[in-house]
Amino acid sequence: MKINKANGYFELSVTVSGSDWTDAQTKSKKSLISNIEVKGFRKGKVPAEIAEKQISEQDILRKALDNYLDANYNTYIVEMQKEKIASKPELVVDSISKDEVSFKFKAALYPDVKLGDLSKLTTKFVESKISDDELKRELDSLKQFTTTTKEIKEPRALKNDDTANFDFLGKVDGVPFDGGKAEGHEMIIGSKQFIEGFEEQMVGMKKGEVKDIEVTFPKEYQAKNLAGKKSIFTVTLNSIKELVELKGEELIAKIKPMGFSSLENMKETVKTVLEERKEQESRDKFFNAVADEIHALEGTQLDIPAELIVDEVNDELKKFEEQVTKQGMDLKSYLKMLNKTAEEFKNEMLAPKATSKIAQGFVFQALVDHFKTEVNDEDFKMEFEKIAKLQDMTIEEIEKQVNKDNVKNALLYNKVISQLVKEIK
Repeated sequence: MKINKANGYFELSVTVSGSDWTDAQTKSKKSLISNIEVKGFRKGKVPAEIAEKQISEQDILRKALDNYLDANYNTYIVEMQKEKIASKPELVVDSISKDEVSFKFKAALYPDVKLGDLSKLTTKFVESKISDDELKRELDSLKQFTTTTKEIKEPRALKNDDTANFDFLGKVDGVPFDGGKAEGHEMIIGSKQFIEGFEEQMVGMKKGEVKDIEVTFPKEYQAKNLAGKKSIFTVTLNSIKELVELKGEELIAKIKPMGFSSLENMKETVKTVLEERKEQESRDKFFNAVADEIHALEGTQLDIPAELIVDEVNDELKKFEEQVTKQGMDLKSYLKMLNKTAEEFKNEMLAPKATSKIAQGFVFQALVDHFKTEVNDEDFKMEFEKIAKLQDMTIEEIEKQVNKDNVKNALLYNKVISQLVKEIK
């Protein structure tokens, strides 16, 4: 095993010969023979002289190399982990024969980054704060855990947030249509489950009341025979259930499995989480902008290995293709609509973002070194105490559950941002 580092690349070269390579070929040959299928013989029972004619020397050598790598890969991984490798290791087979095989793992090393004059940075940190509406929406989304529904007996009009049980029959031009009829359908009024205007017209109805509701299907409605058509739904309101706030033991029993000890604890936790999410968004936006600015600074030296950009672009293309597929379109059709080839799309749309993302990672590490940023035991203690308070758990429980490396990286990130805020006057 030989290691070579030059021109920004790492190579781990290996030559296997002698009994190690002979044994690997012998095992490979036996494995291939045992899986040969020949008409007239059961699998694994083909005579050796017949089976051997079905496999080539190259088949044996390739299988032997695969088996050898499977058995020894961890040894090479340990060696590669000692280096600051930036790209995925590429296996290159230099030569292979019955006598020996020579191969190497090749990868790009982390580039040496030289930062420009940070005093010339102009990006300012802008703090985002949660609004009352945002907090209300977040708390409203948890109503299912703090409320229950209760059917009302006294006569009263249907209102928003009530659960209505009703029958309906829809007609277009006086003719019923498929899917336009149901009995005992339940819906929370104001949930926007039905066509626009439907739920609004139900508000004010009373139990037992029958009402014709007129709505227009959206022009882009999935059922083409109904798209853009006016329809009349005859609605019969069977019952009304209202939301009732849970209290006491009932409430605690429902929210305790979620890690909340009381309604007040739940609201305070939600507010804290939302505030931290906003703070994180502010930090991310600030750092991304600063990192891009540093990358463009005069004096900054950062040569990104081409392999990293290619890998990142391909990963982004795969994610994008999955998104397009979920929307009912294939990538080929989407590119045709844009009048672009796959290469043009990658180079023009994905490569700039990929380059920026990779550069931000390298700039961050360079800033950690520049500021001599470190995380100590006191930092971990304070962070674990904060998490424990938020989760209503003990510090010991938190330490068992969280990944300490992830916590360390988050602490480093926040410390670097604090340093940058001080740096940019």
